[in-house]
Amino acid sequence: RRSTSELPARERERVQRVPTANAKARDLYLRAIARQWRDTPEEMLRAIREVEAALALDPAFIEAWVADANMRTVVQFYDPQNAAEHRARGESAARRALELGPEFGNAHAALGFALSLMKDWTGAEAAYRRARSLNVPLADMAAYAVLQLAVGNYPFARQILEESRAAAPQNPTAHRFLMLANAAAGDWATPTELYESGMSAFEPWRDGPNQRMHWLVGRRQLAEARLVPMDDPFNASMLASLDAPDAALAQVRHAYGVAGTGNPNLLRDISLWAGHFGDPVLALDALRAAVDEQGGQMVYAWLPQLAAMRRLPEFRVYARDLGLVAYWQKFGWPPACRPLAEERFECH
Repeated sequence: RRSTSELPARERERVQRVPTANAKARDLYLRAIARQWRDTPEEMLRAIREVEAALALDPAFIEAWVADANMRTVVQFYDPQNAAEHRARGESAARRALELGPEFGNAHAALGFALSLMKDWTGAEAAYRRARSLNVPLADMAAYAVLQLAVGNYPFARQILEESRAAAPQNPTAHRFLMLANAAAGDWATPTELYESGMSAFEPWRDGPNQRMHWLVGRRQLAEARLVPMDDPFNASMLASLDAPDAALAQVRHAYGVAGTGNPNLLRDISLWAGHFGDPVLALDALRAAVDEQGGQMVYAWLPQLAAMRRLPEFRVYARDLGLVAYWQKFGWPPACRPLAEERFECH
């Protein structure tokens, strides 16, 4: 094992650097880091207040800027009414961390996370690749999987999440997305095991049952889908209407007509049910509205019930407008889509 004196200057500085000399700032930061795993809106917002209090005490605390960036980016899912503000502040915090530490890999990863939820897929990928070049392990970049799921690269997303879950088994979001990545990759036994373990390990487990239910519906395992505990009234009503598709589709169309903004999760659910009940055009309209509000909703575009939607010419136009095609052309095509001649492509 080499001593620190044998390391290159950049690595020696990184190892020897003291994150903060302010004990109160350090304690607030550590409390915030622990609190974020409790996975409730109240705890996430409180964690943000704590980490920002730490930054008020030490504005040069790079790790706290990174934590603030990541928490602000995440909290838009808990507080969608203020999502635009959270996204902007998340990106700003990541860029401040990079101003203070241009070679700090986790700051690049935080910027990648922020950009991915702002639909800058190519910029996000570049930021994550820079983080990896600075020796940030995949295990520390669970959010990188959100980008990979959004662009349809679920095999790589699964790899990232497996490493992340091994390093941080207390992360309920990584656990849930690992369930999704395995299901998308065609391994259905593993998502079932992950769902059962998640239900016993996390209380509450945000969106775990919802995600499980939608995958069961997409696989036409409707009897099993009905058994998933469902608190959300819209999804519960859809499950109750599985045997009355015409009435259910009328309800889906009405829900979309009155949905408005500020609830991208509802728009996502409307899209998935529209796909299931046979209206791919509505499915695309609702998905577009959800993704326009919150880029991370793109991860659900690859579920089985949206296959007919993905074959629409309008979806191909949307994928181009959204920057997905540019991303695929630069970094590789996902399993669900392939390039054709003359700049055309298709998704199945």
